[in-house]
Amino acid sequence: MPIFGTRTPAHLTADQQRVVQRRQAQRHIFFGAAWILLGVFFSLYTYLRSEGGFYVIWYGPAIWGAIEIARGVFALRKCQEEGGRP
Repeated sequence: MPIFGTRTPAHLTADQQRVVQRRQAQRHIFFGAAWILLGVFFSLYTYLRSEGGFYVIWYGPAIWGAIEIARGVFALRKCQEEGGRP
């Protein structure tokens, strides 16, 4: 059963599918952290460049990053529950 709509090729064995799903989950966590860091970076950049005036808080990328990390953690847990760590 695919995790969050991700599909693994049907010709793979169960262990190979778990490896693919685990890599996809790790990718979600990595890119989630990257989105959060980008949001923080651009928020700090606009704040430091504002000279006390208008600046932008980039909360959208941080929220999306948190969602991606949650998806990855949930998917990793599901992989571990289904068959252990390959």
